Amino acid sequence: MRLQQSVRLDELRTVTVRELRVRDARKLLSQAKSLDQVDMQTLMVERFDELVVLLGDGIAMPDGETLEDLTFSEVALVKAALLEVNAAFLDLMWMAPEKAPNPQPTV
Repeated sequence: MRLQQSVRLDELRTVTVRELRVRDARKLLSQAKSLDQVDMQTLMVERFDELVVLLGDGIAMPDGETLEDLTFSEVALVKAALLEVNAAFLDLMWMAPEKAPNPQPTV
């Protein structure tokens, strides 16, 4: 069962955040290593905009929108959902939400 969460931005706009599969995580980790040797925690906390691109179908934005179209508070909601649905993966990476630092929204 692949976890997912819908983040309602307003009456017409919803972002769907899906749990990473093993193949997604392997691809993500492989590509993340090519980003100046950035570790996952740095991507989650400081370079979230770059992480979103690497997630593929892990985040489905409203039609015609990108991360740059969202407000900072909307990005924070998406980021919180991403942490929640991927808690098992993050726990394996020693980054479960309760162990991770309090991330600030970044764009």
